[in-house]
Amino acid sequence: MRYLRPVAAAILALFVASCATVRETPGDPSVAPSPTETLTILVDLPHYESVEDLASAADAIVKARVISSRSDLDLPDYTSDDPRVNPYIGASEAPSPEEIKAMGIPITVYTVEITESLAGKLSERSTIEVVEMGGLVDGVDHRVANLQPLATSKPDLLFLEEVRDGRYATVGMAQGRFTALSDGSYVSLSDTPLKIGTSADLQRLEQVVDG
Repeated sequence: MRYLRPVAAAILALFVASCATVRETPGDPSVAPSPTETLTILVDLPHYESVEDLASAADAIVKARVISSRSDLDLPDYTSDDPRVNPYIGASEAPSPEEIKAMGIPITVYTVEITESLAGKLSERSTIEVVEMGGLVDGVDHRVANLQPLATSKPDLLFLEEVRDGRYATVGMAQGRFTALSDGSYVSLSDTPLKIGTSADLQRLEQVVDG
């Protein structure tokens, strides 16, 4: 299980003045309110050298469609004993609501329907929430560098890992999003693409996920 909380202090500094504004985008999730400003987020993520490494980090491989999306803030849980979730461990006083909100990371929460479950325990036709870093908060559009929003990129295949609270994220962000090619293979939407060449390759990856 991965957590969204670990982010460099320099990145968090971009969000200190932000307050939570949740915006729903029903129907066509690729259409969002127009921002008044755009901020780019630089994220240091693990880089996966192969699709086997990607599958080893995944809890599920699915085909899915985006139903809707909303912007939100991922807030630290100061009651947790896990430093990955609670940056206030060891502090003499509990943080104020304003301090917690200032540490929030803008995210987009997608409601996603599983159209086909290839590996893992997610059921076909079930609905889950997939989160990605970046979102529209108080008119400011926070975007991860070199990452198209999930609703815009419309991948055919997702490698998912559970983050927390029953939510999922794509493994390695763009590395875990694949589009289908005319020859039946899949290629990731990352800058250095990974490829799943045959159905046998996909079956092998399913075995990696399912153990």
